[in-house]
Amino acid sequence: MPEIGGTAAGGADRAAENRLFLSHGLPLVLSRADRSHRLLERSAPMVVAVVAVGVITLIGLLLPDTTDTEYGESTIDPFVIALYAGFVVTVIVVPPTAAWLVHRLIARSRPAVGRALSVAVILAVVFVIPFLQDDVVPDAHFLTDAALNLVLVAVTVGLTYLGAGSILTWAAASAVRQVTAVGTLAARALPLVVLIVLVFFTGELWQLSARIPRARLWQTILFLLSISAVFLLATLRDELAGIRAQRGAADRPLSRAEVVNVLIVMFLAQFLQIAVFAVVIFLFFLGLGLIALPPEVIELWTGSPPQQGTWFGVRVPVSQALIHMSMIVAAFSTMYFTVSSSTDPQYRDRFFDPLVEEMADTLAARDRYLERWYPRP
Repeated sequence: MPEIGGTAAGGADRAAENRLFLSHGLPLVLSRADRSHRLLERSAPMVVAVVAVGVITLIGLLLPDTTDTEYGESTIDPFVIALYAGFVVTVIVVPPTAAWLVHRLIARSRPAVGRALSVAVILAVVFVIPFLQDDVVPDAHFLTDAALNLVLVAVTVGLTYLGAGSILTWAAASAVRQVTAVGTLAARALPLVVLIVLVFFTGELWQLSARIPRARLWQTILFLLSISAVFLLATLRDELAGIRAQRGAADRPLSRAEVVNVLIVMFLAQFLQIAVFAVVIFLFFLGLGLIALPPEVIELWTGSPPQQGTWFGVRVPVSQALIHMSMIVAAFSTMYFTVSSSTDPQYRDRFFDPLVEEMADTLAARDRYLERWYPRP
């Protein structure tokens, strides 16, 4: 990583230094005046992205319903599967693309034109979108929807002021980097996978997976992930305390908002990697179940004929019990991985220590930034 705030940054103007901290996901390092600069122009792309998600979700209500039937007795309509796959791709691709286009349009415009475009986007969100909703949702009310959209815009502008956009952008870039680490993560998880395979072929857990409702299963997974998140936050607080101790007492102490900002950034970096690990484990056991467990065995373990599985309302050619079992195993594996990875020296050397070093460099740049623009009396 190039040095932050060194000779090159020292010769740049204040706007360039501001962009540097934003690109590292630390907007709360900047002053209130810097965070307020061109706030409407910076908020417009995020407003467009949020509204795009809402509009696409509204269109999703028009997709055909699917029903849960006995496994193997109903045919899965390829057209419906294609519709839902296209819907998922649209949700992932369209909002960030629309936000990027709006950002580019405003950035390439003169300040007055960019401000006018931002106001036009906000007015369109508040008044035009509710008008279009009347044609899609029969019981939509224009004034109510306009008021709700106004609140949405206000919240989005507030989040932009707090730097949510830069943090999310940094998280997206980090997610792309994490994809390249899937192979390393899978290799590190092999001993754990071998142990969990024994649990996967336990009949009692299959009885649970066949009878637990999906909503309660998500609640259980959320509980396990909450435990993992608390442990991870406690670990990151200790790491941040170590960084602050290394910086020494002569440096500018971090404000409470800056501490929260640093913890969020470090938490997202670890969380994205843990999420990748969870998906890999889920897909691994889903594939293992499809290969090794015929419907007769699943019926023997669960005590009832396997039911066709659904994934967010879409029928899939996998039994519901296998989906639930893979989710349970992935959740327990993820919790174990979260705890063990913080003490694994090879994992820390490959993933965790570089993150800590990058954060230490960024905080050192923050000290130079404050000394240059806000010198102590």
